[in-house]
Amino acid sequence: LSGKPEVIPVAGLGEIARHERTDDGRFLIWLCGLCRVRIEEVESDRLYRRVRVMPLAEIGPTAHEDREMRERLVAQIERCAGSKMPPSAEVPLGNLADVLAQVLCLPEAVMAAIHGETDMAERARRALAAADRFPPRKPG
Repeated sequence: LSGKPEVIPVAGLGEIARHERTDDGRFLIWLCGLCRVRIEEVESDRLYRRVRVMPLAEIGPTAHEDREMRERLVAQIERCAGSKMPPSAEVPLGNLADVLAQVLCLPEAVMAAIHGETDMAERARRALAAADRFPPRKPG
């Protein structure tokens, strides 16, 4: 789609927490995720596209769903990353699903479907299913 690719309807809204310029002119950027947002393109009289964003409320898992998937998510993240994770009891289930999706080599459509899911338990199920189908990202 040259010229005007489709706008993915859900995105993460974040704030740049820190940035550094490297010796070779690149930038290292640490982004603090704040929430998921729905994106709607609006008319623009500029050379760039403009969007309206609306925060999305996330649906938390039941205690049963959390227990059922937390250990599986951590195990898959550790398998893909090749190292142990610190204790994750305080990390929301949806964040663990996000981390798993990030360490997998996923097609764009699969990543968008996982990322766009606001029900944390469903997002975890989708990430776990993707871990069974797709390889981990190669480091670097």
